[in-house]
Amino acid sequence: MPAIQNTQKPRLQLSAKIFKKGDYLLVEENKQSDFFFIIQSGQVYVTHANEVSSEKSLNMMGPGDFIGVISCMSNKTQIETAIAMTDVSAILVRKSQYPDLIQLNTPVALKIIRGFSKRMKALNEILMQQTTNKKARDNQAEMIYSLAKHYDNDDQTDVALFAYYQYLKLNIPGPGLEDAKHRFLAIKKSGTKAVYLEPTNEVERTYPRGTMIFSDFQPGSEMFIIKEGSVKISKVTNDTEVTLAILKQGDMFGEMALLNNDLRSASAIANENCKLTAVSMSNFIKITETNPAMITKITTTFSDRLWAMQRQLSNSLIRDDLVQKMLDMLSLQIEKLNFTEEQLAQPYQTNFTTNDIATMCGLTKLEQARNSKRFINQNFFKIVNNKILIKKCSTLIDYAATYRKNLLKRQH
Repeated sequence: MPAIQNTQKPRLQLSAKIFKKGDYLLVEENKQSDFFFIIQSGQVYVTHANEVSSEKSLNMMGPGDFIGVISCMSNKTQIETAIAMTDVSAILVRKSQYPDLIQLNTPVALKIIRGFSKRMKALNEILMQQTTNKKARDNQAEMIYSLAKHYDNDDQTDVALFAYYQYLKLNIPGPGLEDAKHRFLAIKKSGTKAVYLEPTNEVERTYPRGTMIFSDFQPGSEMFIIKEGSVKISKVTNDTEVTLAILKQGDMFGEMALLNNDLRSASAIANENCKLTAVSMSNFIKITETNPAMITKITTTFSDRLWAMQRQLSNSLIRDDLVQKMLDMLSLQIEKLNFTEEQLAQPYQTNFTTNDIATMCGLTKLEQARNSKRFINQNFFKIVNNKILIKKCSTLIDYAATYRKNLLKRQH
């Protein structure tokens, strides 16, 4: 029974587990577990059913790596299978022990969070390639300019102005430079609600509805916590805006660029009037050292996000029937909610329109027009006040899971 000690704090007793070569540490689709493993010695191969070739670099785990944290901390089904490639020694950590673990050993929390962030970055790149056949960062300036033009053409001028400004700051000669200057000045002259075009030291910030908080491909040095309102996280691919998430009070976003010292991997737009708290890297490190409860919340948030990204990767593989893709995406939104068995057996009024679900799938306007009627005619839900009301959540989730399994069999 190994113990992590701190002379000023009580001992934390953790269980040691031994696995022989070929043993399974985790099995995909098993019900959620309340524990995860820290590998002490040996090699573990981690895989999942819908794996694409570009994920292979994420698969081999060794000493110091963590396995099963995502499902444990998010209270969701296992999203991966872990197999011992050699004899393996691992420490089993219960979810209830996690706050004590990080209080006694802050580097553990930082390693988990940084590992999550790197994995989210890799999955984001994979999702981008799956949906657009492009690398996420082919050309920073070109991508920001095309983002600005998309929102400008869509009459979302407050968002466009922010993106134009980020493009102009790069000051890279190109065919879009003069156009960007012209449109930026024209929008600014006509009046705009856009705020914080330049970095600021203000910790508490207010963003009016429909303004951009940060742009995809913009350098990022902060993450944000939502105090009031909601925020849309989205990407523009093939001139179509794909909504990745609608975040609400208490949620965090922007952590990937902060922790990886990298460019933003999506845009954040105020979905309604928002009050946000900005967290710099120095403040983030202070939080990890002094606030175990906040670190537990951050770990849980990242686990939820990684689980959703992995699940969304499964959705990206549904290409032949876009109505099935939309049903699967609707199911994913319910799966994120961690409903009890009783809640799953009940109807549920969502806040999503059919267009919202289509946009989450990355459907073009033409694809939406061709498939929306057949989607609305599905028997799993009805439309109430233009929003989707699911008749019985468990029926939809079971149907979507069966479709994915059958699709996987056909593909193999």
